[in-house]
Amino acid sequence: MLYITIVIKTIEDMTVAKVITAEERNSMIQSYSDFHKDAFGTRPRWINPNDLTDEELISDFDKFSRICKENSDAEEIATEQALHDFDRTIEKIIATGAKNRQEAISWLVSEETFYSPQCVELWVYQLGIYFTDEGKDLVKHVINLRFNS
Repeated sequence: MLYITIVIKTIEDMTVAKVITAEERNSMIQSYSDFHKDAFGTRPRWINPNDLTDEELISDFDKFSRICKENSDAEEIATEQALHDFDRTIEKIIATGAKNRQEAISWLVSEETFYSPQCVELWVYQLGIYFTDEGKDLVKHVINLRFNS
């Protein structure tokens, strides 16, 4: 098996050897475009990963990994904020006279136009909570209100 040794300088200016096999390099090259898209939202059509050195591949993968983690953390924070905002909206509706959460949701969607269950899913998606358990429960509840009653 062919091994390729790469020397990378660390922040402390120490050298660290990273070894990747030819098989690992091929795997990195094949997944480069997907990983770049995960990190930045676009495919890097201007980069040919075959032309990158092993050091550049490793460096890019480290960067993609860091950015994906940052994106995931930001998405989690945004989802928590969206859930909080939705709960505050429901609390305000209850404060204006709704008897409970279900009635508040009923009042909230009373002015919405839903032509199909997919419209309900879009509405919940636009609230920023579609991919949460609460969002899934809300979709089911609103679909039952509007299409199964």
